Amino acid sequence: MSEHAVLESSPTDEQTAPIEAVELEPATPEAPTGSTLFHGVNPAIVEGLHVKAHVALGQASLTVKELFNLKENSLVPLDTLTDDLLELTVDGHKVARGRLVIQGDRFGIEVVDVAADAV
Repeated sequence: MSEHAVLESSPTDEQTAPIEAVELEPATPEAPTGSTLFHGVNPAIVEGLHVKAHVALGQASLTVKELFNLKENSLVPLDTLTDDLLELTVDGHKVARGRLVIQGDRFGIEVVDVAADAV
């Protein structure tokens, strides 16, 4: 097991230890259920438009000193727990939440629920 450099002042009082790789389950697509996203819009008008969807894994708060001290193998803990649902956003607006999955050799998000104000 390799040792990892850790920030000098941790954002919490807990002891920081190297983490093991998290195994994610491969995506097992099921038949989608529930309402479709944007069901009130005439699809013929907008279905050919491309949008950028974003998923943020988490965030961290660092002091400027901690930022300047970052180097290879530094650990920056994020505020997201491994079983938290992630938000799918389009143009800064939350449209859905889902779980992080592996699909082939890429990450993906399996949608668990669609935002009420997005439909």
